[in-house]
Amino acid sequence: MFIHLDKLAHFIIYGVLAGLLVLTHCKTASGRVGIKDLGYVILICTIYGAILEAMQYFFLSDRFFEIPDIIANIIGSIAGTVFVYLFLKR
Repeated sequence: MFIHLDKLAHFIIYGVLAGLLVLTHCKTASGRVGIKDLGYVILICTIYGAILEAMQYFFLSDRFFEIPDIIANIIGSIAGTVFVYLFLKR
């Protein structure tokens, strides 16, 4: 299966976004990462990505709304969140 470079870029960018959000906003007072907060990071990244896709559809004539972009954003957000969580957990 061939992965388009565009979808790979969405995956990487949203993975980095989610990872940075986990690093900067998800530590509790004890230094641990809260599981509930990880869900919020994924939700925030998903909503942000969907809003940007919708804005492209409504406001830009040379860009397109694509569901596969949103899916790549979600998968990247999950991957980035899990990666950073596992890194911090060890």
